[in-house]
Amino acid sequence: MKTNFSNFIKIIMLIILIFLIMYLVFYIVTKNEATVYKNNNEITTDTNIYLIEKELTTIFAYINGVKSDDTNSACSLLSKKNGYDINSGNNFFDYYGPIILDCLENKNYLSYNNYVLMNENEIEEYYQKFLEVEELTKINEIFDTYMIAGENNLLQEYINQNYQIGYEILNTVNNDINYSIKRIFKMDDNVYEVKILANDKTNNLSYNGNLKVLVDNEEIQYSELIFY
Repeated sequence: MKTNFSNFIKIIMLIILIFLIMYLVFYIVTKNEATVYKNNNEITTDTNIYLIEKELTTIFAYINGVKSDDTNSACSLLSKKNGYDINSGNNFFDYYGPIILDCLENKNYLSYNNYVLMNENEIEEYYQKFLEVEELTKINEIFDTYMIAGENNLLQEYINQNYQIGYEILNTVNNDINYSIKRIFKMDDNVYEVKILANDKTNNLSYNGNLKVLVDNEEIQYSELIFY
């Protein structure tokens, strides 16, 4: 009888020990994730993560066609195909970067013959926002010599002022890929990694992308974004 009671006490103690271990593991995990964004509307203590999530959500809402702005043509262009091929291994921001900046900050860049042009200051802002993009296209790489040497000489004036091509205004169909945030991790004091999911609605395919983001005094900077 005493042996049975002793075994019973041991079982109770073992159960209590297991619960204590489970509680300790749960506490450690939840503590470490306190500054990690999950796509379930949980509250986070990291304001930088909130800023990243807010801006990327806005960008993707325009691209996905969920959000629109009739007063800003750049925002409406984000929902259109612009030549970006998600299978190409190219940087997403080489195609979307200038349009995103035009939309978010309402730049109203100069437009000429279905092209949007950016001056030196605007180009510098662009390179500060998107850190690993290719250099913008020069005007004389798009327009031939005859057009540049036209009667009004307007293109030559833009060239002399160091304008470059920001993006082309394409009259294309709606974008068929939806983008969403899966998770945001804090990597360093001001460096974050964003895991992004892209769903091709037409071909029923999914792609993943890892994006490094820097936040300095609430200014967000993006590295390259390539999907695989």
